[in-house]
Amino acid sequence: MDMQKIFKPLLLIASTLFCMPANAVSIGSFTFDDNAIADQLVTGTGQAYNGTDWYFGSGNTWQGFDSNTATWQSSAAPTDATDTSGSSFLATTQAITTPLSLGLDFSQTSAFNGEGSDLVFFFLFDQSANSANVTINGISQSLSFSNVFNDSGVQQVANNVIWDGTTLSNVLLMSGEIDLIDFGYAQGEFLYEPITLELSANSDTPIALSMAAALNSSPVPLPAPLLLFLSGLTGLGIISRRRHRA
Repeated sequence: MDMQKIFKPLLLIASTLFCMPANAVSIGSFTFDDNAIADQLVTGTGQAYNGTDWYFGSGNTWQGFDSNTATWQSSAAPTDATDTSGSSFLATTQAITTPLSLGLDFSQTSAFNGEGSDLVFFFLFDQSANSANVTINGISQSLSFSNVFNDSGVQQVANNVIWDGTTLSNVLLMSGEIDLIDFGYAQGEFLYEPITLELSANSDTPIALSMAAALNSSPVPLPAPLLLFLSGLTGLGIISRRRHRA
């Protein structure tokens, strides 16, 4: 058996997983890797609006509202709160009497409990009268909303925000931060579970989640079974080469 044919693809996979490049990006005074955005919407409960379309989540299944037939149709999970655009969002409004619950996860990085705040959530519009609760590790905590400023003290806003057919400019950007130590994580411990975010609009201003990002993150490590598998194959390869040369 030609072990080289086995090693090369496996080692390529390993090097790809270990060496995914990341660049630092900034939103106001917050800096994080460009792959440190929660890019997976794994669950959802309730009605969500992206400024144009309505969705309804029930666990890991979604439906979209078809305005032509006035019916709910099976749909892929909306990506408006998991993309890299600062002007897209998923929102709920005061007219929806039940909270919107979103389960978010990271596929390209792992958040961990480091120095200071570990996760930041960005929202559009003034959230001072609304509420958001974060649940991790069975522990829930309310978010405190703050305006976002850059290092020069300039308040940050979002442009090209679509709401009900109108494109808005200078939309207020707000943030909420959490420290994983408050959720039972030790210093340096990694987050290996989804984040549940429950949104409630208590005013006539919608609560609109734009994105979540990890301020302390590290590339996703290889699973332990795969590491053992690769190391075992490497050992076999060394033995094979030695026998071939003997």
